Amino acid sequence: MRIQESKELSSMAKFVNMTEDQLSETLINELVSRELICDDEANYGSELLDCLEPDTSVSDVVNVLNNVGIKDVKSKHINHLLSMIIIGDGECPDCGGEMETIDADYRYTGGDGYLTPLEYESIWEEKVCRNCGKKIIIEK
Repeated sequence: MRIQESKELSSMAKFVNMTEDQLSETLINELVSRELICDDEANYGSELLDCLEPDTSVSDVVNVLNNVGIKDVKSKHINHLLSMIIIGDGECPDCGGEMETIDADYRYTGGDGYLTPLEYESIWEEKVCRNCGKKIIIEK
């Protein structure tokens, strides 16, 4: 799970002297370890505000920002954080969810089926995201 690249993430990363990837990893680790969000595929593609546990207090969010290097937390920092999009580490370009192959065409590449197994490689695959439903076609 990570935070999608955005202008909010970029500006916050510059403010705390981190790369966007470092800040994303640090924020996610802080939020998960404090049990403010859970690593659930249903959260992928959603704003952080929508992923927070219902009993999350403002001081919990401020503590997360303090731990990433923002000591004087202002409302703009909280707004930036809460508007960030959570995505997964999968193949889906929209939400980062896992993609499942639903159709494909394969070419025979070797093997006899008796002594060695038959071998195939894909010509193209159609995949759908299990989370958001996005369909993509990958030609090889």
